[in-house]
Amino acid sequence: MGLKIVAFFVILAITRVKSVIKPDGSFESKPETKAVVDKILKNSPIIDGHNDLATNFRVLAQNDLSKVDFSSDLTKHPWWYTHENAETHTDLVRMKASGYGGQFWAVFTECTTQMKDSVEQTLETIDFLKRLVRKYPEHLHWATSSKDIEEALKLGKIASLMGVEGGHSIQSNYGILRMLYELGARYLTLTHTCNTPWADGSPSDQDNPSSPNFLLREHNGLTTWGLGLIDELNRIGMMVDLSHTSEKTMLQAIKRSKAPIIFSHSGARAVYGHHRNVPDDVLELVKSTGSIVMLNYYSAYLKKDHNNTTIADVIAHAEHIKKIAGVDCMGLGGDFDGVEILPKDLEHPGKVRNLLEALYETGTWTEEDLEKLTSKNIRRVFAKVEEVRDSLKGEEPKQDALPVPQYADTDRITDKIVTMVTENLQLGCKGSVVRGGTSPQVNTTTGRSGVWPSWGSDGTSSLPPQCAKCGSTRDCSCS
Repeated sequence: MGLKIVAFFVILAITRVKSVIKPDGSFESKPETKAVVDKILKNSPIIDGHNDLATNFRVLAQNDLSKVDFSSDLTKHPWWYTHENAETHTDLVRMKASGYGGQFWAVFTECTTQMKDSVEQTLETIDFLKRLVRKYPEHLHWATSSKDIEEALKLGKIASLMGVEGGHSIQSNYGILRMLYELGARYLTLTHTCNTPWADGSPSDQDNPSSPNFLLREHNGLTTWGLGLIDELNRIGMMVDLSHTSEKTMLQAIKRSKAPIIFSHSGARAVYGHHRNVPDDVLELVKSTGSIVMLNYYSAYLKKDHNNTTIADVIAHAEHIKKIAGVDCMGLGGDFDGVEILPKDLEHPGKVRNLLEALYETGTWTEEDLEKLTSKNIRRVFAKVEEVRDSLKGEEPKQDALPVPQYADTDRITDKIVTMVTENLQLGCKGSVVRGGTSPQVNTTTGRSGVWPSWGSDGTSSLPPQCAKCGSTRDCSCS
């Protein structure tokens, strides 16, 4: 009976939001609501869990900060903000318009760099972000601790934090993980759209091999080494980010972790069954462990008709997560600069306050609730991760290498799937990963090759010979 009552109020709340959505999908709040949200943002400025600005700077400006003035309104820039570059959403003007007090900047490399130059590209991105913060000291404040975040908020600056998006960036190496922490990274997303040699990514939750970015369930979640990685993340004080991971990886990681985990940019799978969203059984664990799901705004993860999304669709996910995990386990992780389609009136950071105003007008979100959503929850989780780190100071750093056979075993996939994914790559599909032999892959971001190496029993690697016609590293039928 209790769940039915909760469900009734969720439906009622969404109905209320839809009633203020205009026929064209736009949203405009009442003047008194704007005043309330101003107060909320003053008390608890937004700390967003995920932004891909650094990737756009790498692709469009080759990491050259002199080409783009980040403190200006980049919608007026002659080439940065165009239809072709529609994934550019962020600048300081728009962030300040919605009262941002912090941002986790994503450090991302394509899956095609795995076992190749992922570490190199990761370091280049970290260098860029450090230079970005140094160039705009009046606006940005480098942050690697709870103390730094609070200092930034007191100064009225945007706390700039880093999260490494994809476990392939550590090349299955604890030493690299620890060095990324020393450089300032404060969360690791265990996978991206590819599996790693120790964890399954979310595309492996799909049952149809023809689905975009389909992956085999290689590990049934985390391997033994992957479980050990969770321990090491806890020990050094780096948050475990489970966005992009498979359901079994999620469940095993949450149960293993001594500290709360995060989903830096995800939604509710019960609302829309996309593999990038979080299932209810996981949301229940999020609640019991004091973890956090940070709401993603990407239209393709909100509903099937992703070309016609509104703020009401984001609220549907918010209400469901609130129902299952509770308001204490929620945050914001928009995925700006990393996606091409966003809801009406939520197209860039400057419009995030529209979401807060709409939530308030449902009548089911109090000022206290919204202050938790904007940043109080993620600040709590961040501090708890530090607390767990401090309690583990007596533990020795992990040094065990990932066994070589695991590399070989996890790079095997059926010829049928190889053919399917190779065709996807030839069609330009991003994020498809081919293991165990493919046509030559080119990283469209950098132009670098992304061909997978083979691993010998002695631990050395080499690029396998390829068929000159089809590019296969396996026996093929080409003559």
